[in-house]
Amino acid sequence: MKRGLGVGQMQGWSEQGAVVSVTWAAWVYAVLLLAGYRAWG
Repeated sequence: MKRGLGVGQMQGWSEQGAVVSVTWAAWVYAVLLLAGYRAWG
């Protein structure tokens, strides 16, 4: 799921960019898990 959306390969060239990309990846992954849980129980 993460690989198909490109979430597993985020790039951050600065320290702030690295933190934001990890935060964004965690948020997207959590939303996808919750959507899957609601859809399939």
